[in-house]
Amino acid sequence: MYMYHIRWRTLVGTLLLVLFFVPLQAQQVWTVKKVPNTRLRSNAIHVSNPDNIIAEETEQRINRLLDTVRQSADVFVVVLHSIGESTIEKFSDELFNYWTIGGAETNDGVLLLMVKDQRKVRIETGYGVEQSLTDADCDHIIRKKIIPYFREGNYDEGLYSGAYAIAEILIGERHAAYNAIAEPTPLQHPEDNEGISEDSSQRHVFLGLYILVNIVFFFLALAYIGKKYRTLNKTYKNNLNYAVEKMKLLRNEVAIVAFVLILLWLLYPFVLLAIRRMRNKERICSRCHGKMRKMSEKEEDEYLNSIQQTEENLRSRDYDVWVCTCGMVSIENYCGKKHSKYRVCGKCTALADKLMKNHVLQRPTYSSAGRGEKLYRCCNCGHEHIEAYSIPRLERASAVGGSWIDSGSGGGSFGGGSFGGGHSGGGGATGSW
Repeated sequence: MYMYHIRWRTLVGTLLLVLFFVPLQAQQVWTVKKVPNTRLRSNAIHVSNPDNIIAEETEQRINRLLDTVRQSADVFVVVLHSIGESTIEKFSDELFNYWTIGGAETNDGVLLLMVKDQRKVRIETGYGVEQSLTDADCDHIIRKKIIPYFREGNYDEGLYSGAYAIAEILIGERHAAYNAIAEPTPLQHPEDNEGISEDSSQRHVFLGLYILVNIVFFFLALAYIGKKYRTLNKTYKNNLNYAVEKMKLLRNEVAIVAFVLILLWLLYPFVLLAIRRMRNKERICSRCHGKMRKMSEKEEDEYLNSIQQTEENLRSRDYDVWVCTCGMVSIENYCGKKHSKYRVCGKCTALADKLMKNHVLQRPTYSSAGRGEKLYRCCNCGHEHIEAYSIPRLERASAVGGSWIDSGSGGGSFGGGSFGGGHSGGGGATGSW
């Protein structure tokens, strides 16, 4: 009977761990020496994306773009989920110097680093590019070319836009290969980003506090149960009959803790309701300072144009329309449930461009790169266009620093890097979203 209760308690504890601890495990925290130096695979690679935050297609686009800049500078993009307690400024400087980005004599390296959990992005520059890519330029690129996309959750286009802006400053129109590179997809509603950011920030704070309460309560309860068990096991080890009765009380306490934790998770819909109330909170007119009224779904169609209505039907965007008695109209734009499935159409600018077909024309080999085509069709205007892309050639395993690495590997420590011996000049800028 005693062993039965022990097994039962163990089962409950394990179940609690699975339900509440495992889903909240943090992703890997990267250190400077552990960030994969993908340049070791090929000199044509300019992106390290170990957490797969951006798509492989975006990596290839950035690689093609930055490969055209090699005559003017060595630009590298690193995308990480977490760097722990380290500041992004310290981390970017150390990573830049550890990999020695840029040439030893020219110091023409540039590092674009994004850290998702800190919601920060930084451009770090070498001495050799500080005159052409100034700190003011870096700040402008972050605020105007990167952050607006990040606030919409579009990290792919934000990083490509930032890399494109850096390349544009470094070489401009002087390189024919660069002129053939596709420009970043324009934002349809850049003026709405500030409002989205504020609302998104409130949601993250609310959900963060909610999850923190769950974590703290769980570990406090787990510590109490563990202490109770150790006390019973030590005090009544020679009187098992009495210990069994005490174990029953412990079982009841475990059940109460499990019930309370489950109730906390049942509160999640109420948290979502609170977030919804934030979105519906009364707006104040910027013109007359009166109270504005939110239009219903049917009423707001009068104020939305055909593109905006199409986006709402596709659920790529969600619009709220606020109207004041003085005639002031405010249209707020939010990401729809299917936002990630669409891109902005290059013809009508609607967020309605959908991938219809992905066709690999030629598979890569060890001697040559592959190529493919993607067919996109706009669900608003019907415009179709084909985007060609290349697939990097296969790389065989090679020896580096006395040990073998597989060029297909996506993680791990690769040593001191294989750049040209450059060093950070300490210049650049940092931004957050």
